[in-house]
Amino acid sequence: MWKVLIADDEPKIRKGLKKLTQSLDLKLEIVGEAEDGEIALQLAKDLKPHILLVDINMPFINGLEFIEEVYKFLPHAIVIIISGYSQFDYAQKAIKLRVFDYLLKPVKPSELKDILSQAIENLEKSPNITKTDDDSTEDTENYSPIVNLIKKYIDDNYMKEDISLKEVAENFDISPSYLGKLMKQELDKTFIEYLTNIRIKNAKKMLEEENINIKIYEVAQLVGYGSQHYFSRVFKKEVGVTPLEYKQNLKLE
Repeated sequence: MWKVLIADDEPKIRKGLKKLTQSLDLKLEIVGEAEDGEIALQLAKDLKPHILLVDINMPFINGLEFIEEVYKFLPHAIVIIISGYSQFDYAQKAIKLRVFDYLLKPVKPSELKDILSQAIENLEKSPNITKTDDDSTEDTENYSPIVNLIKKYIDDNYMKEDISLKEVAENFDISPSYLGKLMKQELDKTFIEYLTNIRIKNAKKMLEEENINIKIYEVAQLVGYGSQHYFSRVFKKEVGVTPLEYKQNLKLE
């Protein structure tokens, strides 16, 4: 798979580009999203994307400065800039910086597919670029080092009832807001959403174990919920049935 990073300060544009790119019949994987040039630069260093879809007008570090910096550590990356009609002259300047191409907003699906297809063709011909093997790549390689560490910390401590965004952030010496932003960008989940997913996944494993006669309240406590009632409500929201119904359904299979 070819890794793609999307950088645009407009949430609707980012979401639209992500959905559009994912809908194309191309071997592309969205590995990160950034709302400003500063975050985009850090993600580019951590994720090393093959293709970057970059808004020409971003906060903190604008598109032109971002492109110059990216080429210092990703000299063979393909940068495609996104520009509004009023910024067309600005976009032309970016072409001189060796960007691959540009797209005008609103982005047309056919134009995006054509440009991305050309980008992939160029990447496949380049001896300096290695594609990510979608069958052999470990899940951890899709995320930045700090997010992998955050994931591991939560995976190892999800059973603590008092685990919190603040605690995890302090453990990595970063602010809670920045940690939340990192998780949303790379995992597409909030802290609570990721923690809940891990807890419910492990609860299901316990309920599926035939050799253990475990009570629902015990499962709740083992995955970090002090209240069986609250655990059952969360479980049903995530799975569609209560923990008891889930266990009973397994016996019927």
